[in-house]
Amino acid sequence: GTTSPATPAQPRSPAALAMDLHSAEQHANLSRFLLSRREALERHAGEEWSSAGPKSVAPYVPCASARVGALLHAARLSEEDVVYDLGCGDGRVLHAAAAQHGCTCVGLDIDADCIAEASGRAAEQGLSSRCSFAACDLLALTTGALRCGDLGDALAPAERGRRF
Repeated sequence: GTTSPATPAQPRSPAALAMDLHSAEQHANLSRFLLSRREALERHAGEEWSSAGPKSVAPYVPCASARVGALLHAARLSEEDVVYDLGCGDGRVLHAAAAQHGCTCVGLDIDADCIAEASGRAAEQGLSSRCSFAACDLLALTTGALRCGDLGDALAPAERGRRF
């Protein structure tokens, strides 16, 4: 038979290589935070304010750290901006936004443990004045709630009355 000559591999662009790194890190996060913790997540399935609970629309898997810089660059943030992260998890994207761009950040998530971690990290990094976090059932938000800052009964009972 006949054989065709080998085609030399095309060099990968820097953007393609970066996406490979982002994807690899995101897959590692998926394995670490979800796939390897199925039993633990099942134990929390009945908890109302948990990412494994009945109000959750998705389990908690943090954003790959390698993606945060690209995300913030694309957003073109300034000190005048207010950034809402709906489903903020541990708050890593908002921490970076506040630290790098000086913007005001509001993180909302169904998982009370993630909110406690996000708030703690903001305090550790000296970002508490720029970052606010609250446990919130995003599916229970009323029309216009984010615009007016009154999240009402969508907030966890201990958070109700706060304005953002």
